[in-house]
Amino acid sequence: MRKIFIFSSTLLLFLFLGNQLITDNTGNSKELPSSKSEINLIFFGIGNYATFYGGVMGDEWYSPEFVLEKLDNSVEVNFYAMDGELGKLFFTDSLLMYDEYCDCPDYYVDLDIDGYQIIGITGKWDPFAPELIFPEDPTPYNNSVKEFLVTYGIENPVYSFENYIESDFTGDGKRDAVVDVVHDEYNEYGITQRGSLSVVLLISDIEGEQEIIPIFDRVYLEDGTDEMDLLFNNEIEFIADLNGDGVYELIISDGYYEGSNSSIYTFKDNVFFGQIGCGCGG
Repeated sequence: MRKIFIFSSTLLLFLFLGNQLITDNTGNSKELPSSKSEINLIFFGIGNYATFYGGVMGDEWYSPEFVLEKLDNSVEVNFYAMDGELGKLFFTDSLLMYDEYCDCPDYYVDLDIDGYQIIGITGKWDPFAPELIFPEDPTPYNNSVKEFLVTYGIENPVYSFENYIESDFTGDGKRDAVVDVVHDEYNEYGITQRGSLSVVLLISDIEGEQEIIPIFDRVYLEDGTDEMDLLFNNEIEFIADLNGDGVYELIISDGYYEGSNSSIYTFKDNVFFGQIGCGCGG
């Protein structure tokens, strides 16, 4: 029998640099590391411009400000597209470019990669293991998407698939799928109308007892029983193992006409958690 889990997907870590403590969602405080040399730096972007997201060491994720505070000279960054390694560059904080409308600085990636979505990490592991599978046909996921939308009372949903990828995303050795679907209804002023939806789902163990776990779910019902707000279109931008633990992280964007944001999500205890992210907007 297929199970559906409903939860709030947004979980952020808050950094308090003044007293060198990090507080997680449990309210517990932990001491920050005194050295940044073992922190894996993370970049994500399109083409030759990659945003510096910060870093990670083990299960702890850090903001760009914290990582840059005591960055040790230059570090070698390995850049990848989804289909493999692109090249290596040396990075120092003097190469960062800042924009008053963005949370995180950019770094110019001087490689022949125009048009690619890219990540950069200082870690030495393979960020694409186990193998990512890109099926040609999303039809097998329709039942799961429809079953989830029934929880909103939508019996005959209209939507289209943006992305659908298979691999082991939970670390249990079984094949899963992550999918994002969207249906946009706008008025003449570009404002979202009822009937719109944007949903990102994990379908775990697709060859066995499937569980449907929403990562993002924004749905505006036709009957007006929900609270109306601006719809953020959510999309899977990149998939990679960013902290070297052998389990994939997802980089997921959400944006509307005035701005956009992308965040790194990790899977733990049957839930995807938002860790660090960057956004730009007016």
